[in-house]
Amino acid sequence: MVVQGASKKRCKQLKNSIGVIEFRCIANGIEAADGIVKAGPVELLTATIICPGRFIVLVAGEVGAVTAAISWGKNNYSTEVVCDTVIPHVHPEIIRALRKETKLGDRPQALGVVETSAVTPCILAADAAVKGANISLHRIVVARHLGGKAVAVFTGAVSAVQTAVQQATAAAGKKLVATAVVPSPATQLWERLLRRGVV
Repeated sequence: MVVQGASKKRCKQLKNSIGVIEFRCIANGIEAADGIVKAGPVELLTATIICPGRFIVLVAGEVGAVTAAISWGKNNYSTEVVCDTVIPHVHPEIIRALRKETKLGDRPQALGVVETSAVTPCILAADAAVKGANISLHRIVVARHLGGKAVAVFTGAVSAVQTAVQQATAAAGKKLVATAVVPSPATQLWERLLRRGVV
């Protein structure tokens, strides 16, 4: 039993890479997502329709498994793939945020928001933010109903959130749409954002 527990813990620790692949056709995207998950030991984080009528798949796992899974999708659906990326060695909070596992509490000292024009730059920006500042990453909202855009939301002390936004801005590069730092967000706003699943 101890060996099994240790093995499970090690497998969880190895889930430090994310693969992103976007398809121009929804039907083929769904079919491809099934093959991607079956291609290797990866965790399906997201498989959803995004604007404008495309389908995106996000998987997590050990970098070799993620690379193999994304390569399978790219090779078998080459004419349907819009873009694909493997992001190795992401911060653990990235995967928790994509799983929507983060626990939210009282109104924070400050709220940070980073908006990008595509999914991959948002993940890279959020990764840079959480590695570069003492913040809590709460949500990465991926593309759905956002015109293909993505949003990362995090909280912390005002100075930490400001630093995180600077790190995220550099990482997002030309794909950055906008950022915001909101010190002491109003209770009504915070509660509404919580109810709407924005944070």
